Amino acid sequence: MTKPTDVVFSGTPLRYRPFGSTTASRNIEASMLKSLITLLIVFATACASKESSPCLAKNHCVLQDGDARCEEGYAWRSNDPEDLVCVAMGDCGPCQAPAVSCDGDYLVVSEVAGCKAGECVYTQTPALCVNGCDDILGACLGCNNPCDSNTQTQCAAGSLSTCTLDALGCWSWGEAEPCESGVCQDSHSCRDGPTISRDLCTVDGWCPVVPQPFGGALWALWSDGEILWVAAEDGGLYHYNGTSWSAFYLDFYEEVYAMWGSAANDIWAVGKAGLILHFDGSLWQRWPMLYQRDLHSVWGSAADNVYAAGDGVFLHFDGDSWSAPDDVWASGLIAGIDADNFCVAATTDRFNCWNGSNWVEEYGPYSGDVGNPSLTAMSVTAAGVFWAATLWGELLLRGDDGYWRPAATSHEDGDHVWASRDGSLWRLNDRDLQRQVDGSWQSELELPCDGAKLFEDNLGTTWVGGDCGFVSKLDDSDSEDASAWLQLSGFDQRFHHLENLAAGPDGSLWAAGDQTARFADGTWTFWQHEVAITNLEWIGSELMALGLTPSFEEQLLRWNGSGWQVLWQGTLDDPIYGAKLWGLSPEDVYVLVEPLHHWDGTSLEVVPNVGYVSGLHGLSAESLWGVRDTYTSIMRYDGDTWNTLYGHGWAGSALTSVWVFAEDDVWFHGDIGSFIHWDGTHFTGHPSPGLSFGDMMVPGAPGTLWAASQYSGNNSTLMYFDGHGWELQRHAAGAQIRDIAHTSLGTWLLGRGQLRFRQHPAEPCIPETANELCLGGGFSCGTWLTTDTCGHKRQVVCGDCSTGECSAAGHCVLAPAPILDCSTTGAGALATTGSVTLSGRDFVGLCGSEIVFVPASQNNSIVHFDVATETELHSLSFTEDVRQISVDQRTGTVVVRTESLVHLVALVGRVGLTAWQATSVALAGDAENMALGEPGELFVDVFRLLPGEHGMGQAVLQTVDLATGEVRHTTPYRGFQGGTMHYDAKARQLFVYGWYSLHKLAYDPREGLLHNLEEVDDLGDYCSAVLAPEAHKYVAYCSLNTVVVVDTDYMVHSTNGLLPSPFDNNSSDNRNRSFPAVALSGTELVVQKQDSLEWIDLSSFEVNATVALVACDPSTLGKPFYSQNGSILYAAAECSSEWQLRWIVP
Repeated sequence: MTKPTDVVFSGTPLRYRPFGSTTASRNIEASMLKSLITLLIVFATACASKESSPCLAKNHCVLQDGDARCEEGYAWRSNDPEDLVCVAMGDCGPCQAPAVSCDGDYLVVSEVAGCKAGECVYTQTPALCVNGCDDILGACLGCNNPCDSNTQTQCAAGSLSTCTLDALGCWSWGEAEPCESGVCQDSHSCRDGPTISRDLCTVDGWCPVVPQPFGGALWALWSDGEILWVAAEDGGLYHYNGTSWSAFYLDFYEEVYAMWGSAANDIWAVGKAGLILHFDGSLWQRWPMLYQRDLHSVWGSAADNVYAAGDGVFLHFDGDSWSAPDDVWASGLIAGIDADNFCVAATTDRFNCWNGSNWVEEYGPYSGDVGNPSLTAMSVTAAGVFWAATLWGELLLRGDDGYWRPAATSHEDGDHVWASRDGSLWRLNDRDLQRQVDGSWQSELELPCDGAKLFEDNLGTTWVGGDCGFVSKLDDSDSEDASAWLQLSGFDQRFHHLENLAAGPDGSLWAAGDQTARFADGTWTFWQHEVAITNLEWIGSELMALGLTPSFEEQLLRWNGSGWQVLWQGTLDDPIYGAKLWGLSPEDVYVLVEPLHHWDGTSLEVVPNVGYVSGLHGLSAESLWGVRDTYTSIMRYDGDTWNTLYGHGWAGSALTSVWVFAEDDVWFHGDIGSFIHWDGTHFTGHPSPGLSFGDMMVPGAPGTLWAASQYSGNNSTLMYFDGHGWELQRHAAGAQIRDIAHTSLGTWLLGRGQLRFRQHPAEPCIPETANELCLGGGFSCGTWLTTDTCGHKRQVVCGDCSTGECSAAGHCVLAPAPILDCSTTGAGALATTGSVTLSGRDFVGLCGSEIVFVPASQNNSIVHFDVATETELHSLSFTEDVRQISVDQRTGTVVVRTESLVHLVALVGRVGLTAWQATSVALAGDAENMALGEPGELFVDVFRLLPGEHGMGQAVLQTVDLATGEVRHTTPYRGFQGGTMHYDAKARQLFVYGWYSLHKLAYDPREGLLHNLEEVDDLGDYCSAVLAPEAHKYVAYCSLNTVVVVDTDYMVHSTNGLLPSPFDNNSSDNRNRSFPAVALSGTELVVQKQDSLEWIDLSSFEVNATVALVACDPSTLGKPFYSQNGSILYAAAECSSEWQLRWIVP
């Protein structure tokens, strides 16, 4: 223990060489300083230990980090280091600010310690300057001086740093120490805030507030008795080392469903869409996915013999790699004793069991698969008895004859049942965990929430976890109480029942559900009540809420300081649960139910002629903005009437939230796949980086917004607008984001069973800049995929080539002349309009009047045909039926897709000369679609069958080299096959349209990487989609009167009912249930009708032009197409069982 030495000066501290001082005075002062330094060194001696020291509280002396200190307001009685007595300071007036000066190579710091006996008390601290001291500047030489002694502390991102002298004698910020609350009061100090655990924060800065590390349901668990790993639905893998928790967070939309390991440094985790992870004791690493199908279980007998099973997938790891045995069908569950005795569930009634040499098919008690309960778990006891649990709460016991029979146990439908390794039978009946003892069920543990599940670790210990973030294990260590349960996750029941958040005007946070909570000044306060709060809002100076009584009466409530005061009680036509409140003052409040209601401070009345409003916001009573969740409708109230301003909606779409920054700065969101912004003149779309569905949008710090979806599969989506654009956030709040609120401390996020907090501003996600990527990577052009510091994928543009093209290496090169040169080929002898009768399909234009098509008499061949002379020039046959034809003008290649092959048909010389040459490329599955990609590349959508005879498969995208026929890359992706594919070469984005959904993927030639950027669902069925690069739009023209336009920034429009369908919807034939006939001309959509072609403007959706065609009553319409140089537009239709090809020369 040491005591710093104080030196008493009258008036001012000792300073060196004030500007204007003389050399003589400087030498005198230097001499005094050297004497003083000697004195300080002598006095800085160690004191006695705490136990024997006279540093006592009664002397106002305290110990801090082993040093003796005086309490605040006291100073040392003397400079004697043995005299540890503090006396009260007198009034000595203002003291000088800390001073610095040089003494030779020493930098001396004079800091105020207080005052005593009417004089200022200073502490002098010398530091050696390694590079010498500049006595003019009063600083060490060779320093960057990131801070100075006048700025003692800085607080940023929840951590406090102190300006100190480093080993070189330079001023620099010391190591940042986290604020206990994780919150900065200002730029120089910490603040009382929520207690958080930094080891559990996500990369985007979201940290759990309550002691439990995770919220929501447990999906998987592994433990060896010393450490514990838990996989939760919030996207985290949580590690418990016996004393504290830490976390590894998965990527967006990744989920782990099962874990198994041979040791603490050899753990496997499998999950959604074929996810496979491995932990080596220090890092989790992703393994390449074989199939993008969910994996539900993993089990092994040794580190080099591991199996995983899922939706039609059975995989094996041999110590080096994963493979898929082609003779096993699995539905997702595995249990085993050793390498020669394990079983895999094939269906709800069939099991495949390995006996060491053969797979044996075994059966359960059900007949067929239809109507049978699905299996929820499989286990095996230490005695070698196999069990399977069903969704009906039934336990199946494997007999010696290989037949699985129901065990003689009572159960109820929906019970979760389990057989543990010691032979005990368990069941979960709602929140009652029971064990079977002597044939009867006995209660073991009352669980705090629903959705519980039983697990077993490597030692055979039974664990239970619920959907509110708790986990407990059966503790058999106490022989007197073999049924003791040890709770490990710090679960706090109070937070599980909170449903809503509201930010108080004083910086406090309010939360409510079955109880009401307030956080202020670092302290939580809870109030109990019978009413269930369903919505909570601060409106003006009042905290108001919607509530539901135990007898299901609905209430409008006001907080009176200690409880809820009822303003209105009754029953509305629309249930109040899920409804929202919004208002400008306590006497001007809207209840967002159907129809819209208004509270004027006295009564609750229906707002006439409005109906349901799902979102409402405004800055004054004379200017309100509202949205509906049926059709994409935006309304505005001017103080008198409601007017619909935007209504390009279609059935099933919805807007749910609106926020007004200013009358010319309004944001809208919902399940439309994007955000809509009003700038005072126009509505524009902005990309939604997350899933398309959104429930809420709330303000953050000034100029920022938060948007969230409560239910997006098992991972709710959180997005943040920083004033420039939207980005996806890793929040780890679970499958349900219940509410968001922003206070002066930061932003709060309420999930299921967990509250998370993010200080604002958190550590920013720093993207790789164009200079870093382009210059650092040597790219002068092109669009490239990169990853920011938070793991978000972004595209960076390195520039365009004004002439030529961008090579795969990122350099501008001279583009070679296309081999298929149409510049000298015109329309031949074609008249302005006309037709020719052909027997075929899938027509594609070449140069001028030359086309390629599939003849009706030979589905496995193509014909090269001159329309002007009605002459067949060439034909070519294949081993499989032709499914799709495309033309690469650059390479002079006709690309033909059959079922499992892609054929590259080279046009030797100019079109029409000599014979064709074909090269075939084998694909790993059935080809579903294709699109020309980068120069010399082709994207092919392939449906790859999974092992077995069940007909299930996986969608993969393959990149084919058109010059060599080599498949460069194969990438599984999350989507549906069929539909259309289009590649935007400038943006390096591939659009894949399948049934109802659209995927936008980023392509990076460096790795052949196709990364799923965004998805839009529910676009409709039977759509013919085209990419319009000039209009920056992706257009899907669908049957049943629907045109869907997706801007490249992903704003979705629909003209449902506004445009006539290309088909007669009253007709009974199949024309109104097939793909519409459309093509693209610049910024216009070309639609083929029965007797005409229409050009539709993609901005206004108005018909710009109509051209009549040769009369025909077609039974089927083909897709319009242009010749390669755009000189001729063709339209095909089937008339009287023959195809008629009609043309127009523009």
